[in-house]
Amino acid sequence: MTEVERMTVELLEEMDDMPPEDIENFRKEWFEKLEPEQIRNEKVDDYVNAVCDVAISRAKKRLEVA
Repeated sequence: MTEVERMTVELLEEMDDMPPEDIENFRKEWFEKLEPEQIRNEKVDDYVNAVCDVAISRAKKRLEVA
């Protein structure tokens, strides 16, 4: 497992205790904190969105079971 994969798993595990709304707020805060003069990378944006989408999906599944 690569370092990025390991960090992604750790991040998803940390988000496992968060409700979907908090994960969505995390995503919004991430993009709001970027300064206009900062270099944006579409692949990084896609990564953040993908991780948040997976975390939200996992959170919704946990809520269905509960």
